[in-house]
Amino acid sequence: MYTWRRYHGEWRAGKRSGVGTFYYVNGDMYTGDWSNGQQHGQGQYHYKASGARLEGRWEKGALVSGTFTDKCSA
Repeated sequence: MYTWRRYHGEWRAGKRSGVGTFYYVNGDMYTGDWSNGQQHGQGQYHYKASGARLEGRWEKGALVSGTFTDKCSA
């Protein structure tokens, strides 16, 4: 089990903003656009446990449109 999380990317006013990658405690990863500390814009969320991927457009931390790709169908 992972016990860390980290972010590599751009910051503005002490918050994730611009382009960057966030590594979650469970091993999942989001790469894409950030604004005011939240996923906002184009991005990809990778699920480590299943190998699945969610890719699309995010607004204020929520996916608003996109596609889900299961590891088996990739």
